[in-house]
Amino acid sequence: TNFTVLIFATMMVTESTDDLEVAAELEEDLNDIDLNRLRIFREVVALGSFSRAAEKLHQPKSRVSRNVSALESELGVQLIQRTTRQFRLTEEGLTLSSSLNSLLTDLDNALVEV
Repeated sequence: TNFTVLIFATMMVTESTDDLEVAAELEEDLNDIDLNRLRIFREVVALGSFSRAAEKLHQPKSRVSRNVSALESELGVQLIQRTTRQFRLTEEGLTLSSSLNSLLTDLDNALVEV
């Protein structure tokens, strides 16, 4: 869990600041991010819908939405701009999404090998 989060945190910090103190603070804050929430976010993005992701994950739509909102709170950024009928990824959401598939696949493969 921390491996994936720390890679993302490093990417975000590298893009946004050269301040090592800020980087260390961000790393400390991100240690508690829930891996399941990252997986849920990945499904929402891949399927283009909270409803379809909820159906695929066999979870209520409200739980999927709450998990994505909690992930946004944990990261301190908005990942998805929501309307009643659709959503659009923010710049941060695009950044996370573009790296998340390969990171989670690598993590899953590593866990299988253990």
